[in-house]
Amino acid sequence: LGVRALVRAADASYRAGDNRAFIAIARHAAALRRPDESAPTELMFEYLAGMAATFSGSHEEAAGPLRRVVELAGSVRDPSVLVWACVASMLLGEDAIAHRLSARAVESARVRGVASAIPQLLEYMIYPDYWTGRYASLAETAARGLRLAQETGQLNTAAQHLAWLAITAAVEGDQETCRVRADAAIDLADAHDLGLAGAIGNWALAYLDLAAGRPADAAQRLRAERRNSHVVIRVMATPHLIEACARTGDRERAAAALRVLERWVGSTRSPDLRALVARCRALLAPAGEGDELFLEALELHGQGLCEFETARTRLLYGSALRRERRPGAARNHLHAALETFERYGARLWTDQARTELRASGDTTRPTAAAPGTAAPLTAQQLQIARMVAGGATNKEIAEQLFLSRRTVEHHLRNIFSRLGVRSRVELTRLFIS
Repeated sequence: LGVRALVRAADASYRAGDNRAFIAIARHAAALRRPDESAPTELMFEYLAGMAATFSGSHEEAAGPLRRVVELAGSVRDPSVLVWACVASMLLGEDAIAHRLSARAVESARVRGVASAIPQLLEYMIYPDYWTGRYASLAETAARGLRLAQETGQLNTAAQHLAWLAITAAVEGDQETCRVRADAAIDLADAHDLGLAGAIGNWALAYLDLAAGRPADAAQRLRAERRNSHVVIRVMATPHLIEACARTGDRERAAAALRVLERWVGSTRSPDLRALVARCRALLAPAGEGDELFLEALELHGQGLCEFETARTRLLYGSALRRERRPGAARNHLHAALETFERYGARLWTDQARTELRASGDTTRPTAAAPGTAAPLTAQQLQIARMVAGGATNKEIAEQLFLSRRTVEHHLRNIFSRLGVRSRVELTRLFIS
């Protein structure tokens, strides 16, 4: 019980963004360790050791304890202990394992009747969804977590789910929704000293700036946040900082950020993360010397899971090729990127890809969908469609998802158009069938 209390205290420090307190707690706990610990207690000691090493920047040293945490998770049933194994998996870049562990934790809490724990447990399902580009799943989980957190009065957890919903809105390029959610999350974070939720909310706004073609604003926002930011989110946002700095000429700051990212990614086996590092190196390479690095990034993407980041790499590579006056090669990558962005409903990235295509001399017009075919719904639209099918009014949807009623109405019109239906009744029948 004493060790569990220390881990919970460390977890509170983690959420507040107080890494020094976490390291001090881990050091205190290590003095209590005995050779005959049970598996759950052993897991907690290894978790504290691995996380403390991570927060100290010693990623190679952290890998051993974190892998031991994941190994021990197989003999553990307690949902709160399982999420610590989920965090260890994420830091090792093993997103599929992290997702399975978080799902086990949620199911274990449900079976045990610990409903109040579920909103916080759902947070841990979100991180692997982000890294693998499963934004529809992320949005659905965060919306569920937000609703349950509000129902049980857990404002700290609600703030984090709100911030992640702001991230999904940024991916889709829904600027109004992103700002409303991010501002609400940051306000809650400031009121409750939640460094983690505040960092995610600020990252969402920077992501939106980058997608909207405002790299200077994105760089300024991320630079300011890094001075007093949560270390995990700071590292997650590093590829965006490097991209923003590279596009604004701040190569020195970008190179320093890349060194930090390289140290963490070097301790993982994730092709998705290694692809991001190769892409960042390509962005900082001298003019005309990024080809090999971009191709390395695309090869690594091919071994990974995140289609969206593959498209982002193709967009950046296509843009570089166009500037080097190689329009034919540029168009191949830009068309592939555009197709993915359209499939994800990422309107701002779609606009960027189309702008680059026009600049490369591509004169083809966007093709309309064939009659009778429906484009897939975005993550936001899927949430709203399911809520409508469940009987929710526009006002109820707006309140639950932190949207304006006007935004809900706009999304609903697009949903009807994409699915080829004309009323809420037809939409409900489509989802029930």
